[in-house]
Amino acid sequence: MPRPSRSQRDKAVDSRLAILSVARDLFARQGYFATSIQDIAREARLNKAMIYYYFENKEDLYLCVIREDFQGLLDLWDDKYFAGTASSMNKVRRFLDRYFDFLDSHPELVMIVSREMSGQTAHLKWIVENYLQRNFINLFALVVEGVNRGEFRDVNPLLTARSILAMIIFYFSSRPVIRLYQNNPLVESSKNEFIGHLIDLLSKGITNEKGT
Repeated sequence: MPRPSRSQRDKAVDSRLAILSVARDLFARQGYFATSIQDIAREARLNKAMIYYYFENKEDLYLCVIREDFQGLLDLWDDKYFAGTASSMNKVRRFLDRYFDFLDSHPELVMIVSREMSGQTAHLKWIVENYLQRNFINLFALVVEGVNRGEFRDVNPLLTARSILAMIIFYFSSRPVIRLYQNNPLVESSKNEFIGHLIDLLSKGITNEKGT
């Protein structure tokens, strides 16, 4: 059997990426249940057989979209900086900086996960076990490290990590509502403004002045 030519392989890659791109947009805007394979095929200008060639079914396609988008979050924690000797607050700052970029570059994923968290589909447990749990545990470990080093006050690490994540996630999940506000000079703050604000809140709220 002859091997596919390079142009054929490139076309196959392009088709798969086009399917993922359209599916990502529709799943974010319409939700998992309201999106059909037919919808995706129509938007991608492909026949359904082409979609089933790359993906077993709608759920397989949905999970593939989530898996590919969340890879950036897994890569975030591979940064050796977090295992180094930098201060715990600087590590938290590094996390906020990279996590902001991750969420900012994946607006559809933010919408998809928001739908999952509101109970509209049944894949939340899989997302938590494979992605969100690791993110939380690693941030929790940074807070514990700061407490053990004496850099942070004796705060509750679980609640502190949860609060940090809640603040940055809400920044993105609330964007559609915030952008509807009129005559509001604070509708959209910059990345540096937002992270600077968070660090200011955290440094004055959890930092142990005797340890700095």
